[in-house]
Amino acid sequence: DIRRLLTYDELSAGGMMTTEPIVLPPDATVADALAQIRNPDLSPALASQVYVTRSPMETPTGRYLGTCHFQQLRPTPPATLVSALVDTNMMPVGPDAPLHVITRYFAAYNLVALPVVDENNHLLGAVTVDDVIDHMLPDDWRDEVIYQVLIDRFHDGNDGNNYLLNRENMARYHGGDWQGLEEKL
Repeated sequence: DIRRLLTYDELSAGGMMTTEPIVLPPDATVADALAQIRNPDLSPALASQVYVTRSPMETPTGRYLGTCHFQQLRPTPPATLVSALVDTNMMPVGPDAPLHVITRYFAAYNLVALPVVDENNHLLGAVTVDDVIDHMLPDDWRDEVIYQVLIDRFHDGNDGNNYLLNRENMARYHGGDWQGLEEKL
């Protein structure tokens, strides 16, 4: 999987996608789909959709048939086949789709995940909104967020403790590396 992902440009659907979305055959039931969605190791974005394909179920799969959304699955009787709920209107993207195309899909259709298929309509993976946002923000955005949380916590003391905003306390929350944190600030 890693070798295949490395063949794609980092800012393309293939470069951003995960190759482990929830994939089920058309004869799976809603109960099967909901059981997969309950996996605590899945991100909320991946757990929002089930991709229905022909065999094989590992990516790259057999022919992509469509997507079942969690909101459709939840109120449906458990014995219902997922093939009865497949949304065929969600257009997948190819692995070479650039970031600006993917962001427009996400924005236009309020998506949290988007299927990625090859030229033969085999599911290769899915791009999540988390992946897209990570690629749109600067590389050090997490450090900036951590710094702001530290400032808020230590400076205004709204958590009930009287922490001091000083190098030692901030460095402790940044893995002990004050100089590394100070350089990023």
